[in-house]
Amino acid sequence: MKYKIKIIAIITILALLVGFFSYIFISDTSAVSKIKVNIKKIGIEEIGLSSAKIKITIVLSNPSERDVSNLKANFKVYIADNYIGDGISSKETVPAKSSREKDVQIVIYYSNVAGAVIDALTTLDFELSINGNAESDILFGLLTISEDIKASKTYP
Repeated sequence: MKYKIKIIAIITILALLVGFFSYIFISDTSAVSKIKVNIKKIGIEEIGLSSAKIKITIVLSNPSERDVSNLKANFKVYIADNYIGDGISSKETVPAKSSREKDVQIVIYYSNVAGAVIDALTTLDFELSINGNAESDILFGLLTISEDIKASKTYP
C-alpha cells in the first residue's frame, strides 16, 4: 500500500512540474510573439565626404501581460530599398504593458551603396526600413526564441 502511495505522489509531482513548465513556455512564447518594433526617430548625425552616420531610435513594445527578458533586435537597414548595413540592439528586458527605446548607430560608406542612397541622404528625403528578428530568452533563460520584425519610417 505504501508503495502505491509513493508512485501516485511521484506521478502527481511530475504532472504538476510538466504542467508548470508548459504554462511558462506557452506564456513566454506568446509574449515574445506579441512584441512590436517601431522606428521612432531617424537622425542624421554626420554627412561627410566618404560616409554618413545616422542614428535610429527604435521602440520595443510589449503589450502582453508577461515581461520579456533579454530581448535583442537584429536587423538589416534599407534606404530607398537599398541595403545600407546591419543594426543590433543590446539586450533589454521589456516589462509587461510597456516599451523601451534603443538607439542604434549606422555608418554608411558611400562606396558600398547605390547612388539612390547617396541622393536620398543629400536631399534629406527618404524612407528607412528595417527587416530582421527579435530574440528573447524563455523558460527561465533555458531557451531562446526568435520572432520576425519589420518597420519603416520616412525622413524627415
